[in-house]
Amino acid sequence: MKIITNGKVSPILDFYQLTEKEQKGFDYFDPENDIGDFVRYRGTVYHLGEFQYCPPDSDLGAKGWQGVECQSYFSCIIFKYAANNPESYVIMGRAHW
Repeated sequence: MKIITNGKVSPILDFYQLTEKEQKGFDYFDPENDIGDFVRYRGTVYHLGEFQYCPPDSDLGAKGWQGVECQSYFSCIIFKYAANNPESYVIMGRAHW
């Protein structure tokens, strides 16, 4: 697996911090009762709750990454919480087989 990342931290956003257009992409989301945790990455907004948990002993080859969202059979978007401020920031990346 090849992981591509610039290592930069991205802020974790609440629903109200998304633009109106971005919010429409999450019409299932209830801001009154659900937890936010959105992130912008490469021009797309992702809800971190939609990522599959990637355990530390995962055989996906993405050791050190906490979440994975498959984009195709051969690629996925991955994230890990920033070590110095995990409540507010994540590091995003792409993985290809």
